[in-house]
Amino acid sequence: MLFWPVLIYSQGEWNQWRFGDRHGLNFNSGNPVPVPHYNSLFYSQEYCSSVSDSMGNLLFYANDSSVYNVNNDPMPNGSGLLGSCFAIQQAFSVQKLDNPQQYFLFTMNIPIDPNYIKGLYYSVIDMTLDGGLGDIVPIQKNIPVPGAEETVNALTGTRHGNNKDVWIVVRVDTGYSYLSYRISSAGLNTTPILSNSLFQCDSSFPRPSMIRISQDGSKLICLYDSIAEYCNFNTNTGEVSPLFLFYDFPPYYFFNNWSTAEFSVDTKYLYIGSADTYGNQGQFSPIRQYDAQKTDSSDFLQSMILIGDNLG
Repeated sequence: MLFWPVLIYSQGEWNQWRFGDRHGLNFNSGNPVPVPHYNSLFYSQEYCSSVSDSMGNLLFYANDSSVYNVNNDPMPNGSGLLGSCFAIQQAFSVQKLDNPQQYFLFTMNIPIDPNYIKGLYYSVIDMTLDGGLGDIVPIQKNIPVPGAEETVNALTGTRHGNNKDVWIVVRVDTGYSYLSYRISSAGLNTTPILSNSLFQCDSSFPRPSMIRISQDGSKLICLYDSIAEYCNFNTNTGEVSPLFLFYDFPPYYFFNNWSTAEFSVDTKYLYIGSADTYGNQGQFSPIRQYDAQKTDSSDFLQSMILIGDNLG
């Protein structure tokens, strides 16, 4: 539940959440209200993307491979997206700044077998198509993002410092690099801002599992296996500036456990938790709280407070 999958700027766009196990929440009343069972074909083990209008009316939701409209039907051209159900952050939506009726839908792939093509892709959803229910523009589907061919699994975004544009941030699967792509009224700038990491990925394990950026855009965390990298993020330049690596949380292993991270709304705290989804029948391991304002690794680790244990 700890995710913000779409960057739009009025109040109601955050109010409809759809999850990958055929459940949802509606926040229009001010409190979370469970959404009745929707399309039984919509499923994902990982993060999904849900988009509403400014009044909190659901527009569409998407997983790694398909987009569904408000009637819970697949969009006519909404299947066959180049994503992977094994990517942790597999879909991310951004409203186009030059056309509020259109949305970028980014999907992330991960090569778990030779048939998968890794990399970052985007499709454009036009809400004026299919009688106002929306559809993917046929000639703007599964477009590879240049320079992001070696990225997998970790996909997020945040507002630009001008409070209008958007940064899409990914991590390469080999080497030391973060890539930040700017979306403005001119569209997607396909020349990324390149930043160095303290950690080398080797295209196997550990590989990046997820990236989170704080609500104010100032901090970034990237998780790998049992390692995390804590960074500053510059919303004006798109640069990632690593502070330190740390290991003080339960390990993530791709086929047995998952880890997740999230910042508090005021960016004072960082939370990290994980779960053994197979070996211990979904038993949860501790959720740990850290002082997100600490930039020294020792001070940061000493600030850890155990919030909960065995929450499953």
